[in-house]
Amino acid sequence: MISMIEFKDWITIATSVSAATAAITAAVITSKAARKTSRDTISNLEQRRYIDAISIQRIDWINKLRDHFIAFNSAVQEINTLNIDTYHDNYLKALHEMNYIALLLNTTEVESKTLLGLMHNMTRELDERLDNVHSLKEYKQKIDGFALRITESQQIILKSEWKRVKEETRIGRELKEVEFSEIVRRITLDYARSK
Repeated sequence: MISMIEFKDWITIATSVSAATAAITAAVITSKAARKTSRDTISNLEQRRYIDAISIQRIDWINKLRDHFIAFNSAVQEINTLNIDTYHDNYLKALHEMNYIALLLNTTEVESKTLLGLMHNMTRELDERLDNVHSLKEYKQKIDGFALRITESQQIILKSEWKRVKEETRIGRELKEVEFSEIVRRITLDYARSK
């Protein structure tokens, strides 16, 4: 038979073993949680670094795109002065800028297709009409109309891309195509309402 002292010793041993087991279990759980938190933190930091790098590249791309929009628009404005001495050089500059812009844009996006279509139609009109102009006023009005629609499309593209950069930075991931399409849709509607 177990004596009272032995029974107390067994209780002490059992309590100590239970406490040690609980401490080891807690340490293992804490260690696993710390490793998971560490992995999550590293993953989040890697994602953040990726988004930051993409954002910087997008901002550079947006600025380059804006510069080429300006160069195209300036060439068209010069053409529309109907200065025969500079017409040919400005026409070639407009074509050059249009081609460069086409390389910068994603031609699968609706607004990019719209812009490039307007630019193409305008440059074709510039090429065909100058030799056959019956009314300088009508010619200038037609080119001004194209220029206005082109500028509107350019503004929608630039505003949409800036909004994309802000959203991706805010949420910490790249936007899905459908999310970006919604941004473009909202900006287009806002632009139409403001007119």
